Amino acid sequence: MVPEPTNKTTRTHPNGQPLRLVKAWLPVDLVRRLDRTILDSNGAYADRTEFLIEAINDRLDEDANVESAADISDPRANKAQATPIAHETYEVANGRLTDAEVESVQFGDWLDADSEPPTLPTAEGPAFNFGLHNRDLPTLWAFDWLCRLVLRLGEPIAWAEFEAEILPRAWAMGRVLRQRDLSGDHPIKLVAGFPTNLKKREATERRFMAHFVTALSGSGPTGPLFVFRMIGSEKTRDELRLAPSLSGLEVFKALIGADLSTFTPFPQEAWLVFASHLRGRAPEELQGWLRVMGLVAEQPTRDELVKRCDWWSGSAADTNTMSYVARGREWGLVEPKLDSGRYRLTAFGQEIVQGEEKS
Repeated sequence: MVPEPTNKTTRTHPNGQPLRLVKAWLPVDLVRRLDRTILDSNGAYADRTEFLIEAINDRLDEDANVESAADISDPRANKAQATPIAHETYEVANGRLTDAEVESVQFGDWLDADSEPPTLPTAEGPAFNFGLHNRDLPTLWAFDWLCRLVLRLGEPIAWAEFEAEILPRAWAMGRVLRQRDLSGDHPIKLVAGFPTNLKKREATERRFMAHFVTALSGSGPTGPLFVFRMIGSEKTRDELRLAPSLSGLEVFKALIGADLSTFTPFPQEAWLVFASHLRGRAPEELQGWLRVMGLVAEQPTRDELVKRCDWWSGSAADTNTMSYVARGREWGLVEPKLDSGRYRLTAFGQEIVQGEEKS
């Protein structure tokens, strides 16, 4: 709870920073969506102020494509310089990473094993990802760990056990990627989507699972792994168990074969593999994404782009459009930086959009 004001104009945030009252006129549908999200967050957000502070910080970081100094959780992070390294050779300026950090960055190495993880039939899921899912690296990383854990067990893993196993590793991965970001060698923020805010650990973990992995809701499992049709699920007694789907396993193998790694933007060949999978398994997700990319080809400003995406109503146009733009950058379709306030496709992105227009 925010402390009572010491005078009529000053309040103090729980982190000690002074607060200033800022009045703004917001669209009614945006306020309603804001309030629904707060109510549905199960305590992740205390009130509108807390939600808006996080949302504004996230947007400023995204637009500037830099790390917010106020959100540095690891005291080593402002000194450590990550080097582009692979597997067991991770080093930082002030020493080796912890075993947990080294383990967290393993990506696809289980494919060298003599056996493969068991699979389940592809589960149904939502047709689209929406605004709060603005990176695919955390999702593909989580799928990698799902395969690894199921392979170790030799059978599908209980959802609760999967969550308990993946969350500590997600925090470790967040620390590693934050260090990489601070090296300044990457045009796209790598840590986005991974949990880093230790001050709100439980809420941060809930958002990571819901928006980048999978979550349980009254209507069934949700989240991008289900949207991408990369996962299967089965109900045994009172327990939901998860495993990769056969199509998910196949596309992940192909992505690793196309040199997918934890560095972005991803290779062009990886996009072709992923888009082919979506075209066959999640066509509505791919169509919505490419529709936005087609408008980015016209080099719009942010406001122009959002207005053109009028198939979404109200504020959904802003959140969903910016999500696809951010993911377009991650896959090498959209230039990392604005050019005089305008979005631009990369040369590869232009090839993809022109190919779609001809097909």
